Amino acid sequence: MSSAALYEAAIAFLEGDVLATVNQEKPGLLVPGSVTAARAVKKRFARRDKPNAAAVEIVLVRRRDESEGLASDRVVLDFDLRCLVRQKDATEGKQQARLVDDMARALVRRFRRVVDLQLAAPGATFRYSDAQVLHVDEEPDSGELARSVVRLTLTFSEVLA
Repeated sequence: MSSAALYEAAIAFLEGDVLATVNQEKPGLLVPGSVTAARAVKKRFARRDKPNAAAVEIVLVRRRDESEGLASDRVVLDFDLRCLVRQKDATEGKQQARLVDDMARALVRRFRRVVDLQLAAPGATFRYSDAQVLHVDEEPDSGELARSVVRLTLTFSEVLA
């Protein structure tokens, strides 16, 4: 399986699953289109869509291929799930920080040590996932934007051709 195909399968799964997971704990917080994969930036200024009040950006941090056996590799994809809340003049900074913390913790509960995700990837078999909170906004007085980052690791076994 090509790197791009495995990445696309993971992104397609994550966009829907992250939306459902956060909205299960915080109904209506994320709207369709608010969970997106990060765009590759080739120029200094990339086009930006109008931001949603709450969003999750999926960023591939790295891909690792490790030998697993004679005819298979273990493929590990590390993603950052960047949870953002933009509610300028709508809530206090501490409430925004609490909201992104809640989003991050919901995602960690969903993906921490899971072996049965329904993540279909042609040519590869999903093995397990793990997640941890890397960062929660420590500056809740900004009043404009609160962030948290969850590191998500997806592990696959890939049959070599």
